[in-house]
Amino acid sequence: VAMYEDEQEAEQEAERRVRCLKRFGREANKAELQAERDADEAQLQARVAMYEDEQEAEQEAERRVRCLKRFGREANKAELQAERDADEAQLQARVAMYEDE
Repeated sequence: VAMYEDEQEAEQEAERRVRCLKRFGREANKAELQAERDADEAQLQARVAMYEDEQEAEQEAERRVRCLKRFGREANKAELQAERDADEAQLQARVAMYEDE
């Protein structure tokens, strides 16, 4: 009887250990899956941040191009006005010279 009870206790202990190991395995799997999800989420956030940085850089480049174009147009206007002023001055000088003759 004692030997039978010892076998029963040993069998129950073995079953308890198996249940503990299974539960521990499930919890380990859950932790591993959560770690993978966290890593995926971090990678996704990094990609989003990189995409947003690229978008901001692209917008900044477009803004600079617009500024340079506007600056170029203004510089061209100023240059054209300077040429007109020089032509006008030259014309006035010729008129004055013609009138003096």
